[in-house]
Amino acid sequence: MQIFNATDRDGLANTVKSQLAGRGFKVVSISTFQDGTPVTGVGLVRYGPTGIAAAQVVQSNIIGLTPVMDTRATADVDIVLGAQYSRLATTSEINTAAKRLAADPVTPMCSGTNSG
Repeated sequence: MQIFNATDRDGLANTVKSQLAGRGFKVVSISTFQDGTPVTGVGLVRYGPTGIAAAQVVQSNIIGLTPVMDTRATADVDIVLGAQYSRLATTSEINTAAKRLAADPVTPMCSGTNSG
């Protein structure tokens, strides 16, 4: 997993990396988001066809991420943090989100680009 900071909040990606690592996620890199794609709301979770399950787990932990499927061949997932990101989900929120995603999986936007 990679985490990108698309906000003006210094250190946000590193903070989220530490928090997600505490939940057992493996974050391989953090960076400032610079690809020019507008990021609104909480942020984006970007993934390829083999990363759908991983993206849903991420969405359960960061409520409000917009899913964006691209053409990457790996199961890697990118998180792009937006200005409305405030915190990781609580255990109760994770359980609720996981049930919702299992019952009604989110249909991703397809960017048609390979980001990973």
